[in-house]
Amino acid sequence: MTYMADETRRMVLDGVSPITIRRMRRKLTQGDLVIGAGNSKSYLLEIESGKNIGSTVSLLNVASALNLQVVRYIFFKQ
Repeated sequence: MTYMADETRRMVLDGVSPITIRRMRRKLTQGDLVIGAGNSKSYLLEIESGKNIGSTVSLLNVASALNLQVVRYIFFKQ
């Protein structure tokens, strides 16, 4: 499936996790992301569903597995 801006917008409005959206856009399964990030599948499911915010290290590993530049998503309070 090719994800266009409209599809991504619909997913965001439907409450789909940004991690899930990025994973799907990269055509990765949850299993692929688990292997790439080094997390357990149950932990990843909790993060994707919003039941767990995830540790900093876990989120950095997920970001790395999704080829995200984490610095773009961190905001510093001045």
